[in-house]
Amino acid sequence: MALGASARDVIRLVLRQSLGMVFGGVAVGILAALAAGRLLMHTVDGMQSTEASTLIITIPVLVLAAMLASFGPARRASQIDPIRALRQD
Repeated sequence: MALGASARDVIRLVLRQSLGMVFGGVAVGILAALAAGRLLMHTVDGMQSTEASTLIITIPVLVLAAMLASFGPARRASQIDPIRALRQD
């Protein structure tokens, strides 16, 4: 903001960074869920394989929840006085 960014630009920047971390977590989570499902299929009798519909439903819900959780800090970051923030660093 000290260099001319608007509050909307700051919110967009924070949300974009959060979205990058969320998608990284989604990728790791999918791999871990598939590996755990495969391991459990071999060790637990009656265990069924992971269905694609489960992932298709849960991933957007979790991404939406993460973005809503990121909006509060993004809004707070956009309201910081640039002079005060520069003095602290």
